[in-house]
Amino acid sequence: MTVAFFPASRDLSHASSRIRALSVGKWLSESGDVPISWNDPHADVAVVFKRPELVERMKLGRKRVIFDISDDYTWSDEHRKAYRSADIIVAGTMVLAQRVRVHNDKIVHIPDCIDPVSSAKAKWRGPWQDNFRHILWFGCWGSKHHDTGGMRDILSIKDELNSFDDLALTICSNSRELFQRVSGELSIPTAYEEWDRNTFGSLLRRHHAVIIPVVDTPYTRAKSHNRVTTAIAAGVPVIASNMPAYLPFGVTTTDWREALAGPWKTADAQLLEPYAIDWIGEKWKDLLCRAEGRHAPGEGQREATPAAPIVV
Repeated sequence: MTVAFFPASRDLSHASSRIRALSVGKWLSESGDVPISWNDPHADVAVVFKRPELVERMKLGRKRVIFDISDDYTWSDEHRKAYRSADIIVAGTMVLAQRVRVHNDKIVHIPDCIDPVSSAKAKWRGPWQDNFRHILWFGCWGSKHHDTGGMRDILSIKDELNSFDDLALTICSNSRELFQRVSGELSIPTAYEEWDRNTFGSLLRRHHAVIIPVVDTPYTRAKSHNRVTTAIAAGVPVIASNMPAYLPFGVTTTDWREALAGPWKTADAQLLEPYAIDWIGEKWKDLLCRAEGRHAPGEGQREATPAAPIVV
């Protein structure tokens, strides 16, 4: 049997495609155990990322379909139909897996791998020439489907940020327009950087800490750890809201004023081991071998259960 990945995009600037589809597909191809093709309509097993309409199209072609999801779209009729149609669903977080189980109990939890963008070597700029403590917020501007989330959530801690006179905030995102609205409500110095995967790693490491304030909603509670692990992998301290995916890393706070006062320390890098690409790649290899009805290499006599309801 043959396996094809159908990413939502091949553009490396798209975080979910870069982390969930492209990094994993590259690892599987290099491992040689599960050859992967890209966007091949003739493959026996189609792994579809984020695109519910493609799940339906592949099922019409009698394909075995694995649907990978990284955001909560359980409110969408189109997505709910795709959840029910898929042979197996791969969910990026346990919260997401638990919600989608009501539509399809053949579901697997495989978390994001660590974003390789944190190791990019291209230089951003030289050391700071001031006495500010420089903090960084990075991420997509938000979602058109939700009133909160993304850059807008910085304003949930604007009073805490504005209470300091030694903080300077860099916002690295993809909407200068929204930055202007957000920064207009902050009294601390702010700067905008358009996200660039080539220089982001250097920009990240130049900062003294990363902040990840998140307004608690059903949508945000299903989001992944990726911004936290990206910062930890770069050796940068993190201060984050109390979201489920962030809890294992010991970086969350419910008192932002106290957390922003410092001192800041880096998290234990050993906490990242379960999210290394080798670990995540092995989970995908095991899943795909079972979907093909065969054992993963080195699995011995474990029974192959390609459609078993399983959460790992």
